[in-house]
Amino acid sequence: MELDITKLDRQKEAANRWRIAGGRGALDLTRRFGKTFTAIEFIINPHLNANSDGKVIVVVPSEIILRQWGDNLKSYCNFSDRVFIYTVNYIQVNNFTDECSLLIIDEIHNFTAPGRKAIIDGTSIQHRYRLALDGTYPYGVEWIEELYPVVDRITEDEAIANKWISPFVEYNFLLELPEADKRKYEKYSTPIAETLIMFAELLPRFTREEGHRIFENEYALVTACHTGFPTVNLYNKNVWITYDKLCNTIAFMKGWHTALDISVPVNNELHEQWSPIAIHNRAKNFIDFVKRRNDLLINNPVKLNVIGDIIYRNMVSTICFNESTKFADIIADYINARFYPVYQAACYHSKIDSRTVIDPTTGDYFKFTTGDRKGQPKILGKDSIKKIVIEGARAGYYKFISTARALDEGVDIPIIEQVICTAGTTNPLTYQQRIARGKTIDAYNPNKVTKIINLVFDDFTNSDGELIKSRDKTKLILRQKQSGSSIRWIKSIDEINFTTGE
Repeated sequence: MELDITKLDRQKEAANRWRIAGGRGALDLTRRFGKTFTAIEFIINPHLNANSDGKVIVVVPSEIILRQWGDNLKSYCNFSDRVFIYTVNYIQVNNFTDECSLLIIDEIHNFTAPGRKAIIDGTSIQHRYRLALDGTYPYGVEWIEELYPVVDRITEDEAIANKWISPFVEYNFLLELPEADKRKYEKYSTPIAETLIMFAELLPRFTREEGHRIFENEYALVTACHTGFPTVNLYNKNVWITYDKLCNTIAFMKGWHTALDISVPVNNELHEQWSPIAIHNRAKNFIDFVKRRNDLLINNPVKLNVIGDIIYRNMVSTICFNESTKFADIIADYINARFYPVYQAACYHSKIDSRTVIDPTTGDYFKFTTGDRKGQPKILGKDSIKKIVIEGARAGYYKFISTARALDEGVDIPIIEQVICTAGTTNPLTYQQRIARGKTIDAYNPNKVTKIINLVFDDFTNSDGELIKSRDKTKLILRQKQSGSSIRWIKSIDEINFTTGE
């Protein structure tokens, strides 16, 4: 009980610091500390209790977080009929406007795009008090810091030291690509690198008057030449620039228009590389090569086999994050084929097909209970299946959840004590959200030490002895830049200590 009281006292202190700041600011509370509970118990309840005509609006980035808030309001809020939750998508699509006494923005790092500023600054929703919640606050975004300055922060180190979140060990498991895949990887990487070099020199020329670059990197510039891109005009309005306008602009920058002058000697290089059509085709081919290379790294049977070996060694409650729904399905099927019924897996992602589902509590299909089809297996829709998976995981029926990006944030399953990541982007925030799924304290397992295992293909040398850098590994290093120095790089499953946290 001492643990809970200590945590409650710290949650109360965070709420009090927000009040001392005039009821306007952000709480940067490390993930799994309980920011939603803190907001409801120590901010929303006191606010609505003291203001009989008060009204709270909560804005969240996704449907799954909306449902999470709804569940928490039922459990902890004394005035839930005066709390209204909306997704950012609902507000934008419906041009929603309203007013309230307290506006709460959850996961404010999802609101840094200029087009979302009106949602949180009082334009769409007028308010007196404002609160932002996050575990990965977007420091450096000036207008966010002005509207919602951080009034209290709890770091991961502080939370672990006080046993408010589960301690963890983070492994980077280096794998070797098969020889045939190495050849394919090099074949795809050569034109990718050539295109990035070509466009790198153009990047500084796409700069706004205040000095900010329009494109974050050359990769973004190349892909925009195929798809177009969103930006903000001089009147701070969102606009979409089509790919043909961008390609024409680049062609002009490279002097392609001079090749149209019949008085100028023919320049085949300009025609072949920098005409608008050539630029667009190069961008199209670039995206195709990137996709092929990503598929090679993301949907690879080497990773599938290693996942099976990890589970064989450590059959604990596990969540596995992937970058493709196809691979997520393959992994769940593989785990069930190898370990069912001792260890059962389920899939959770946005592309789940409607189908019959086995009830994990009975081992038989969910069936119709009434009508002409009574006793026959029932076909369940995506939403029903996803709900069953989460409830089954919390109850311990499903020991393994295979997902893509749907569970990056917002889901609380305390019994999870192993997180496997087979791939990811370069975004540190997304990575921190993923590994946080295993950091919730489990009251029934106080000695839990979460294992976080990243599966990544290592660099390799080609037949000429040239070092070929693995994009898989590079992405991992970039998304782990906030992880500190406690990461352990390994090359064998025997280097993972499954019995203790050491």
